[in-house]
Amino acid sequence: MKELLPIALGGLVGAGVTHARVTGRAKLLLFVIGCLGAGALGSWINGELASSGWALFVSFDALQAWLGAAVVVTALRVFGRRFESG
Repeated sequence: MKELLPIALGGLVGAGVTHARVTGRAKLLLFVIGCLGAGALGSWINGELASSGWALFVSFDALQAWLGAAVVVTALRVFGRRFESG
């Protein structure tokens, strides 16, 4: 269950980036920084930063956050277009 937190936080990042009023590189930078922050926050909440392998935990949680963000961004683009045209 602890591994779902970074995915959920990444989903929030993805939704925020999708609705942000920035374009291009700024949106990409916001996405990357948001996913890294969500991974670090997830590691901190799960108590993984106190271990000696904290960098590995943050990296793994950031990848999970990226996965959650990518799924939400894709879903919002696909279903957003579908609802706009219908």
